[in-house]
Formats: sequence, C-alpha cells, structure tokens
Amino acid sequence: MRKELVYIGFIIGLIGFTGCQKLDLKPHEFMAHTQACDAGDGKECYYTGLMYEQGIGVRKNNYRARKAYSSGCKLGNTSACAQLGNVYVEGKGVRRNYRYAKTLLLKSCDVNATQGCATLGKMYMYGKGVRQNFQRAQQLFAVSCENSGNDGRGCSGLGLLYLSGQGVTRNYEIAYDAFKRSCERGDGTGCYNIATMLEEGVGRKQDKSTAKEFYRKACIAGLKEGCLDFKRIEI
Repeated sequence: MRKELVYIGFIIGLIGFTGCQKLDLKPHEFMAHTQACDAGDGKECYYTGLMYEQGIGVRKNNYRARKAYSSGCKLGNTSACAQLGNVYVEGKGVRRNYRYAKTLLLKSCDVNATQGCATLGKMYMYGKGVRQNFQRAQQLFAVSCENSGNDGRGCSGLGLLYLSGQGVTRNYEIAYDAFKRSCERGDGTGCYNIATMLEEGVGRKQDKSTAKEFYRKACIAGLKEGCLDFKRIEI
C-alpha cells in the first residue's frame, strides 16, 4: 500500500529534525574540553555541552549539557546559544520555554546563520511558540541550508516544505536536492526522505535498490525509522 509521503516526512521531521551538529569529537579529549571551558573558552564549553548531550567520553547528562551551553553562550559563543535554544525548545531536562529559546536562537541566527536559523525555522513551521508562518520558515531554512557547512537540519526543513507545498509551490526537484544536501551533512531526516521518494517514485523514477541504500544511511545517522525500513524493503 502506498505510504503517505508528506505525513511520514513531517512526522520524521518532528522527531528527527532536532539534535546536535555533527562534529568529530573524540571521547578521550573530554577532560581537555571541560578544562578549557572552565578556563573561559566559550567554544570549548559548546564542545563540552555536545559531549554531555551525546554521551561522548562521558555519561549522557542533559543538566550538565545545559550548564555548559549556558556558560558558552555567556562567553559569546553563538553555537552554544543555538544549542541552548534547542534545549529549551525540546525541553531536555528543563521546562520548555519558547520565548527564551527564540531570544537565544535569534542571537545565533543573526551572527552565523547555522543552528539558530534552522531551529527557528522549525518553530515557525510547526507554530511552536510563534504564529505558524511557512514563508518565514522557508526563509530561515534557506539561509541555514546555504550557509551551514556541516549541519543539515536547515536543508531538511527546506526539503519538507517543498515536498509538501506548504508556503511554497510544491517542487520535488528542489525537495530532493535539499534532502540530498542534508543527507550528505549527516542528517538522517534527509536520507530517509530521499529513500521514501525513491521507493514511492515521487518526483523521481522508482528505484527500490537506491532507496534501500538511503534507508541504510538514515539508520547509520541514528534514525530508527531508517533501520526499520532498511530491513522491510525488498529489492
């Protein structure tokens, strides 16, 4: 039976579009990052927060991650501000606070146009803490997608909008390209939605073999739905 692509895309977007930027952090360097953070290096506080949030070299601890991000943001690191905004959007170990999150994300988006813009776009896309505005979401996703080197979340959001045609004219070619860029940056959402488009033949010739490969990539990126569909699909 044909899957409802847009419905799946948005559900996956809601679950998988959050998370952390993909950086090559080494478990054995955890103490060095924390010591540098304690010495007043905002970027190192950001790295420390990511390691606590992802459990790299240390047991996962959302409280300590939030404290590290907060320290980094106060020291002027906008990536830390953006990740702290994500924490308050998702309510990770803290009560959700969209107003405070928006302030933090705007600070990041205005400066480096990466994580902050992507998460702000998500808030406008789903109407979380702001009035739902697909046009504004498209603008923020586009800026993030064009300016982020290793964060695929903005491209994922852009692809979802063009896939569904909400706030923009539906364009499967743009959607596919955005998902591809997202997948190449390690975002499982982009890989998953490419796989779904290929499996269903939406905007592309049906290709179950390549679809299975993209489900595998989504699985490797940590998206459990990708793992399930990789096992399910028959070539």
